[in-house]
Order: sequence, then C-alpha cells, then structure tokens
Amino acid sequence: MKKYFHILIIVFVSILVMPIRSGVDVAYGSNTNSIGAQTDTKYEELKTQESKKAEYERKINELKSQEQNLQNQMAYLETQESLTLLQQEETRNSIASTLALIENVSLDINGLSEKQGNLTQSISDIEKVLSARVRSSYQLGSTQSSFALTPDVYSTNVIHGKYLQALQLLDVDLFEKMTGTREVYVVQQQELENLKNDQEQLKVQLEDQNHMLDQQKVELQTQQSTKAWLLSVTANEESQYQNLLSQIEEEIRSIKAALSSVGTKIGDVKQGDVIAHLGNTGCSTGAHVHFGFYVNGVASDPSGRLSDGTFIWPVENYVVTNRFNDPTTALWYQQNFGIPGHNGIDMYDASFGRGVEGAPIFATADGVAYQVSDNKACSFTGTVGKGIRVDHSDGTKTIYWHVQ
Repeated sequence: MKKYFHILIIVFVSILVMPIRSGVDVAYGSNTNSIGAQTDTKYEELKTQESKKAEYERKINELKSQEQNLQNQMAYLETQESLTLLQQEETRNSIASTLALIENVSLDINGLSEKQGNLTQSISDIEKVLSARVRSSYQLGSTQSSFALTPDVYSTNVIHGKYLQALQLLDVDLFEKMTGTREVYVVQQQELENLKNDQEQLKVQLEDQNHMLDQQKVELQTQQSTKAWLLSVTANEESQYQNLLSQIEEEIRSIKAALSSVGTKIGDVKQGDVIAHLGNTGCSTGAHVHFGFYVNGVASDPSGRLSDGTFIWPVENYVVTNRFNDPTTALWYQQNFGIPGHNGIDMYDASFGRGVEGAPIFATADGVAYQVSDNKACSFTGTVGKGIRVDHSDGTKTIYWHVQ
C-alpha cells in the first residue's frame, strides 16, 4: 500500500511539472535590430541630402533676386529641377523605410499572434491540471475517511494527509502560474492591438508618401516642360526673351486697365451675339482672341462654365493655343509677374486659319457690352490694344482682347 501511494505521489508531481506550452516570454521585432545597425549610414546620407537641399534653395533665392535674363532663368529652372529630383529621392527612401516598417510590424503581429495562441493553450493546460488535481484530492480524502484506525491504516492516512498538503501547496503555485500567464496574455493582447494600429497608421503614411511622390513627378515634368517651352519661344536668344517679358507685362497691364476703364457702352447683348471680330492689336504677335473671365476683379478659369453650358465659346471653330494657368508656363508667370499663370484662354477660329483676322467673336453670356482699349500703344508692336468687356448680372466680367 505504501508503495502504491509513493507511486501516486510521483505521478501527480509529474503532472504538475509537465511542460506547459511556451508563450509567456515574447520576443518580437527581431528585424528592428538590423535596421538599427544601419542608423549611422542613413544619418550620414540624410545629412548629405539636407546639405544639398539647402544649397539648391540658397541658389534659387539668389537667382530670384538677380536680373531677369534668359541665362538666370534657365539656371533657376535647372536648380529647381535638381531640387525636385532630390526631393523625389527623399520621398522614395521614405517609402522604402515605411514599407520595411510595415513588413516588420506584420512579422511582429504574426509572431505575437502565435504566442497568443500558445498562451491560450497554456492556460487551458493549467486549468485541466488543476481540475484533475481537485478531483484526485477529493477521491483521496474520501478514501482516507473510510479506513479503520489500525496501525497500518493510520500510517497510510498520515501519508495521505502529507500528500494532500503537498498537493495544496503545489496547486497554489500552479494557480499563481495560471494567473501570471493570464496577465501576460492581457498585456500581449494590448500590444497586439497597438501593433495593428501602428500598421494601419503606417499604411496611411505610405499612401500620403505615394501621393507626394506623384505630385513631385508632376512638378518635375512641369519644370522640364517650362524649360523646353522657353528654349522654343526664345530660340535661346536673350533679345527674344526680353521681348517675351515685355509683351506679357504690357498685356497684363493693358487688360487690367480695360477692366477698370469706363469704356464706350455698346449696350445689352445676348449670348451668341457677334460683339467683335478677331484681330491682332496691342501686344499680339499673331491674330487671336484672348478670352478672360473675372470674378471680383480676379482672373478665374472659365473652363467650368464653358463645359457646363453656362458660357458658349467666343469663336465657332475654336483652337486653343494657350490655356488658363497652363502648367507649362505657370511657374514662370508666378516668378516673373506674380500671377499663378496665363490669365485667360488664347484661341483662333480654325475655319479662318491660324494668324488670320476677321473671325466673328460671340458674347459668351448675356450682359452689357463696352468697347475698351489701352491708353497707349504696345512698345514693340506699335499698335493700341482693343477689346470688348461684357459686364454680367452676377457681377462677373468677361473680356475679349486683341480685336480689330
């Protein structure tokens, strides 16, 4: 009988110390160590990039204050292009870093999820052991009470009692382990939620960085287009560049004067009425009409009203040669004239041909028409700019410039 109980004690102690699934100790984020090892190199690269950026920005600011000539303008655009290329490189590096972080967080989430599964099984295993021990303790206690108090039975009961006391102490230890495991589970569950939140934030950050890169690509394309446009219209000649500056500066001034002048009243006009004919007056270097739309005295894009039918096109078979705020020239206009781009739409009538005068010009909407003109001749064409201004009932104005 004593041998039986000694064996029973060994069995239950074996159950107590049986391997519980690993899950308490969590070591995730191992990839962050390899990233951290590259910190010094990345820091030096960042310092070099920041130094280049500062140099480009300094040069751009210097060029802004220098004389308006073609050489400085080309240097300005080339420096802007270099700065944009550097910004693109930075953004691509940021995207690569964000992707690496997302991958690391994903690995951490997977590792921690596996640990959570192990912890759940560990808790279940411990609960089974405790449940089995409670039943065994009850059975041993019942057996002890049924024995007669003979010397041999008394000795056995003593063994029972000591064994039950040992089991109780071990059960307390096992219960504490289960409680600790549950606490670790709660901590890891919160950490898992934090990692998932981090992952979502990194995805949003990645989306923003990709959007920024797309914008930088557009900026670079615009800068390159502006440079190509300038070389095309000036033939890389300083004299032609100066003429271009003078032409646009005088046109901006003359249209501003026409908008604010009283003019000669023509009278009420309806949408589609012929109000003038296409000409080549003022600082125009080829027959066309400059169509402008103004809200509270500020040039606005008429494309929306032309598209939705609020306005009709001012010439019948229109061919647009210069759009409102054309992105190709917007940067150059802003730098040289302080406006965000070309302040109207230039066009001619294809049925008459490019550079040919005489095509009818129509009122784009109902209003009151006025004949307006510049107060002096253009300095390099020798002609006075002429146009029609139509004041509309909603307070907006349209202008048709370079008419006959």
